[in-house]
Amino acid sequence: MVLLDSVESVRSQYGAWLVGIEWVFTILFTIEYMIRLYVAKSAFRYARSFFGIVDLLSILPTFLDLFLPGAHYLMSLRVLRALRIFRVLKMVQYVGEANQLARAI
Repeated sequence: MVLLDSVESVRSQYGAWLVGIEWVFTILFTIEYMIRLYVAKSAFRYARSFFGIVDLLSILPTFLDLFLPGAHYLMSLRVLRALRIFRVLKMVQYVGEANQLARAI
């Protein structure tokens, strides 16, 4: 979605669809994040873990864009959702850059 939204011709033709799909993903990821917090042995510990922070940063920009003018610049953090997909697919072990991202965050 991030890549498609960055192409002006695609955005001009399918912009409304892209926004709708963006919200569907955001709501699904938010529900998943809340469930993870609920079932974690220590919700606070999970929220402070690498993947807890990635999960939060992947949904936060969309919600911030609603309430803060100019927060759309944070939308580039949506790329972090790709890390969530790797985790869901149990492929995170193949992503060596995840450690670098953890150190940067």
